[in-house]
Amino acid sequence: MRLQSLSALLGMATVTIVAAAPVQAAPSLYQVGSGVTSLQFNQSSLDALASLGLKFDSAFDTVSPATGFGLGFAINPNRTDFIFSYDSTTQAFAPVSGTTEHLGGIKFTVDQEKLTYPSPLEVGDFSVGFDDQGFFLRDTLTTGLRLFDLVPTSSLTFTDGTLTIPAFDVKVAKQFNDSLSAATLAGTDLGLTGSKLGTGKLVAKKVSEPSALLGLLAVTGTALVASRRLGRKNSKLSA
Repeated sequence: MRLQSLSALLGMATVTIVAAAPVQAAPSLYQVGSGVTSLQFNQSSLDALASLGLKFDSAFDTVSPATGFGLGFAINPNRTDFIFSYDSTTQAFAPVSGTTEHLGGIKFTVDQEKLTYPSPLEVGDFSVGFDDQGFFLRDTLTTGLRLFDLVPTSSLTFTDGTLTIPAFDVKVAKQFNDSLSAATLAGTDLGLTGSKLGTGKLVAKKVSEPSALLGLLAVTGTALVASRRLGRKNSKLSA
C-alpha cells in the first residue's frame, strides 16, 4: 500500500533538476600609475576658435606625444587615482572610480574685442574623469571648466600592464560652449557643443592592482568567513 502510494505520488510530481552555473571569476581591478595622453587638434577647428576670439598660442610643460599627434601631456602619478576593471577573458573594460591627472597645458591669446576672457588664457593640469555621459577632460589650472568630451572610436587594449586607448574624438563640452557663449559680446549660444576639435590617444603604463582596494577586499573576505563560522556555531547550539 505504501509502495503504491509512493508510486502514485512520484507519478504526479514534477522533479526539476537545476544545474548550478559555473562560478565566474570577477574582473580584476587596476589603478593607473603613469603614462601619456596625446592630442591632435584640427587646424580648421583652431581657425574657427580664432575667429571667435580664442587663438591657440602655444603649449607648455609637454612631453613627447604618440606618433601622429602634436601634443603630449604626462600623467601625474602623484595625483592620479583612476581605478578600472578588466576581464581578461571577455576583454571587458569598465571605469570604477577616480580621475587621471596630467601635467602641462595650453595657452590661448584672447581677442578682448570679441571675448571677455582675460588674455592670455592658460588651461591645463588636465583631469580626465567620467560620468554617466562618458569620459571628459577638465581644466584644473585656471577655469575649472569641463572643456572636452572624449569619445573612444576604437577598442582599448590592456597588455602587459599597459592600458591603451588608441583613438578617441575630442569634442567641445557643453560647459565650455556655455562659457564661451557667455563671454561673447552678444552672449548668444555659439552652438559648439559636440563639435569635434581633434583626436587623442592614451597610453597608461605602470598599471597595478590598487593596494588600498585589495586591503578592503581582504577585510571583507575575512569578515565573511567569520560570519559564516559564527552562523555554523549558532546552528549547532540551537540544534
